[in-house]
Amino acid sequence: MGEDQLFFSKLNKRGHNIIWSNNIKVYEKMHLHRTTSKWIRDRSYRLGVLGNYIDRDLNGQILGYIINYIKFIYYLFCSILSLFNIVNKNYYYQFINLTFRAFGRFLGPFVFKKIKFYKK
Repeated sequence: MGEDQLFFSKLNKRGHNIIWSNNIKVYEKMHLHRTTSKWIRDRSYRLGVLGNYIDRDLNGQILGYIINYIKFIYYLFCSILSLFNIVNKNYYYQFINLTFRAFGRFLGPFVFKKIKFYKK
C-alpha cells in the first residue's frame, strides 16, 4: 500500500505533469468490510505511518521528519474541528479518519518497517 502515492509523488517532483480529470468515470466494487469504522480506523492509521515514510523518501530524513510532524499537527487540528461539524452526517467517520491518520503520523517514525518497493 502506498506504492502509487510514492510513484506519482516522485514523478511530480521530477517535473512530470500529473493530469486530473473530473470527467473520467471509475467504477469499483463495494466491499462491505470497507464500510466499518474499524476498517476506516486501521486504514487511516496505516496511511499515516506510510505517509511518514513517503515524506522522508521524497525530502530526506531531517526535512521528512519535519514535514511529517507538521502534517501530524494539521491532521490533529482537523480532527478536532471535525467534531464541531455535527451537521454533516459523516462527521464521525471524518473524525476517525483524521484522528487515526494523525496517530499514524505521530507513531510512524517509531513503528515503520522498511518496505521493499519494486525497483527495476
